[in-house]
Amino acid sequence: MEVFCSTMFNVNHTINNLLNQLQHFYYILSEDASLTEEEIAAFYKVIKEADDDIKKLNLVENIPENLSRGIVDVRLG
Repeated sequence: MEVFCSTMFNVNHTINNLLNQLQHFYYILSEDASLTEEEIAAFYKVIKEADDDIKKLNLVENIPENLSRGIVDVRLG
C-alpha cells in the first residue's frame, strides 16, 4: 500500500509541476502570440522531463499483488 500511495503522490506532483510550467508558456502566448526558438526548446524540454519522470514511476517494484491485478477496492489509510 505504501508503494501505491507514494507512487500516486509522485504522479500528482509530476502532473502539477508540468501544469505549472505549461502555464508559463500560456502566458507568453497570450501576451506575445509567439514563442522564440529558445522558448520552443524549453517547452519541449518540460514535456520530455515530465515524460521521463512518469516513465521512472513505471519502474516501481514491490507492488502488492492485489494492486498488480488492478485496483478494485482500495481504501487509503
